[in-house]
Amino acid sequence: LKTGQLVPAMVSSVPESVSGYFQKSSLRFGVQIPNLRGSDLRGGSASDNKGVQQAHLLYKRGDEWVYVCEMSGDDAISGTRLTLPSAAKTALVRSGWYSDPMHPNCNVVVWKKDEVVFVAVSTIDKKRLLTLLAPPTDSPRDF
Repeated sequence: LKTGQLVPAMVSSVPESVSGYFQKSSLRFGVQIPNLRGSDLRGGSASDNKGVQQAHLLYKRGDEWVYVCEMSGDDAISGTRLTLPSAAKTALVRSGWYSDPMHPNCNVVVWKKDEVVFVAVSTIDKKRLLTLLAPPTDSPRDF
């Protein structure tokens, strides 16, 4: 992302335009455009990685980027072509949220909403990133 190698197929800051792009794509799950408070949507892309369909979204907050990948919950949690760590699967089933403690230079947060699993990656510190991702009425707990 920082080197410019990940370029969105649809460049737009308008969620409806990016949503329209995904509706016309061949993705077989309902892509959602999360609202990351205080962040600007910059675009998105669709891909198929070894049979796992994914939506990719890019957000910018000041000088920092947030990359969000979405996939079907079936592929992420019970699928055989994509492997989440068992701790992530357990946390997603239990609370709908997981945060990876093993990355010192970036933060990885995984959450499930409806039948979609989201993975957000950013250099934004974990507490701020969780604040951006959590809906105002939810507070992610038990990481």
